[in-house]
Formats: sequence, structure tokens, C-alpha cells
Amino acid sequence: MNKRNIKKEGIEAIIFDWGGVLAPSDIKVAASSLCKKYKCNEKELLDRMATLEDKYSKEDNYEKYFNIISKEYNIPKDEILKQLNNVPPWETFEFARKLSDYYKIYILSNQMKFRTDYIKYNYDMSFFEKVFFSNEIKALKPDKKSFQYVLNCIPFEAEQCLFIDDRQENCVVAESLGIRSIQFIDTRQIEKDINKYISAN
Repeated sequence: MNKRNIKKEGIEAIIFDWGGVLAPSDIKVAASSLCKKYKCNEKELLDRMATLEDKYSKEDNYEKYFNIISKEYNIPKDEILKQLNNVPPWETFEFARKLSDYYKIYILSNQMKFRTDYIKYNYDMSFFEKVFFSNEIKALKPDKKSFQYVLNCIPFEAEQCLFIDDRQENCVVAESLGIRSIQFIDTRQIEKDINKYISAN
């Protein structure tokens, strides 16, 4: 991190998504691995996992998620859990750690409880001021309620925040509330994009 490239004129907080930004998408990684082993259609499984993930990411009971996937695709529940948790963070995670020297860093992410628990237990989250997982705040992106929840809990106005997410629809909603945003494309690009965005403000 080149401190000379950082200009704190307006931006005080950076809010990261987890899956697809700080780490690979767990369902994409899991669907690819599971379909190779259990000979199922990868796109079909991925779409099904994504639909069910949205359904069960606002509550603590996620057993139905595993029961449905296991029954429909004849995959053991333990194997589904193993593959979903076999997704370590990208280098973007370490980049966020460096940014925490200059900015308040947060996470806003749609996650089921078992993933929330795994992430908090297995990775160093100490440099984040606070993490907001959907199963804990009971709101999912791109619902405005999720962003409003974060804004109500942090000491910054919307225009002082920069939001980074891989899904365009989430960025659009964030911007509708006055939160500046960057759509994440890949890990090589994000550091350049953030520095460029911050330096322009």
C-alpha cells in the first residue's frame, strides 16, 4: 500500500462483500468440485444452491438447505458442507487488511449461519471494525434494509462509505442510498481500482 496514493477526502469507511470479493464464491467452488465427483450438471446445481442460499441466509436454521441438496442430487450432506467451507480467502483479504491502516473496514455479506460461524472461527477478522452477515442482521442484499442496517450501526454518512461487491445489482442499490461503490471484477484489478477511486476524491 503506497500511502501517498491514499487521499482521505470524503471516504472514511470501506465495506467489502465476502464471497466473490474477499474470497471466491463458495457455491461456485463447491458446485464445480461436487459435480466432478458426483456427475451432475454444474450449472443446474449452482443455480439451485444459489436459490436456496438466498432462502436460508436470513435465518439460523440451515439444515433444510443441506437436506434438499443432498436428496435432489444424491450427495452426502457432510460432503456438501466440506466443499462449501473449502474456500480460503483471496489476496484481496490481505489488501483489505492493509487498507485498515487508513480506513475503517467492514463486511456486508449474504451468508448462512454455518458459513458465518466458519469464517469468524477460522480467519483473522480483527482488522474489521464490524462484520454484518445476513443471518445475523436478518436482511439480504440487494434489499435496501441491509445497507440501511449498516449505516445505522457505523459512525459515517452514506457518502463517506465505499462499497465493493461483485454483483452489479448490489452496487446499484448501494449507490441509490448515496454509498459510492465499485463492482469487483478480479483480484488483480481491485487494488488499482480502489486506489484510483480514492485518489480521485
